[in-house]
Amino acid sequence: GLGRKYEIIAQSILIGSKLSPNFHYPFDLEWNGMKIDVKMRNKNKKGEYFFTRKPKCTADYFLCFFVDKIIKYILLIPKEVYGDFFKLNDKKIETIYKQYLFIIKEQ
Repeated sequence: GLGRKYEIIAQSILIGSKLSPNFHYPFDLEWNGMKIDVKMRNKNKKGEYFFTRKPKCTADYFLCFFVDKIIKYILLIPKEVYGDFFKLNDKKIETIYKQYLFIIKEQ
């Protein structure tokens, strides 16, 4: 499905990463000893991206794809910052959360 598509994209970006064996695993990838959960969200009508966390997730980081017709941002966010849910808009991404930008793709 769509989730696996972005996990495969993440694996191609994070050279040497390994995909988890199945969908029910508590994280999606392992890379350089870090457990990473891959997230993707489309921008909603309010101009926000809203991410959640599975209760059994054991990831150290969240690799978040922010999509607005194309991949607009990719952030690598530590679990301490991500929390149980995460809601951002473009302004917050480009200012407050700029330090977590992994890749920016221009339109």
